[in-house]
Amino acid sequence: MGLLRLVVIGYVLLICCLKDGESTVKYLPRQDIVRQWWESAVLYQLLPRSFRDSNGDGNGDLRGLLDRFDHLIELGVTGICLGPIFRSPMRDAGYDTSDFRDIDPMYGSMTDLDEVLLRAKAAGMKVVLDFVPNYTSEQHEWFQKSVRKNEAYHDYYILRDGAEPGEDREGTPPNNWVRRSDLFPARLIVSYG
Repeated sequence: MGLLRLVVIGYVLLICCLKDGESTVKYLPRQDIVRQWWESAVLYQLLPRSFRDSNGDGNGDLRGLLDRFDHLIELGVTGICLGPIFRSPMRDAGYDTSDFRDIDPMYGSMTDLDEVLLRAKAAGMKVVLDFVPNYTSEQHEWFQKSVRKNEAYHDYYILRDGAEPGEDREGTPPNNWVRRSDLFPARLIVSYG
């Protein structure tokens, strides 16, 4: 009974979609489909610190990216996702930004970034910056103004008073997380096979 029902439904659908033996469904030619650049892009995730060191300080930088830019072109890359390069105290791999308007000296200068952007534009590449405005360093101007109770920045961060000195700080605001060292062992062993 179930199979017969499916065959009948299929036949009814076929008849409804055909008019004079031709399909009533019209497909747009592929060239008429408007796509966004990122829908067909070949993106290369590039963390500058580990990409290429141009000055011998042990850290990759924007000049190193420029030195190897032709390699990206040869790979067929159409976009670069550039990891954090903004000024930072580097307590969290550069994600703890202290100034979104400046490049960290470890990576170079704003002039170096301008050169990367010009080179990318000339090659027809897009550059996507890893920009996380809600994750700042305690050194950031916004955080400092929020801590100082500047009215314009009062809602930029959620700040709560902690325990008084000498009190047991475990389990008290602003951080009431329970420390569980057994959840994150010092060494992670991965076995394949």
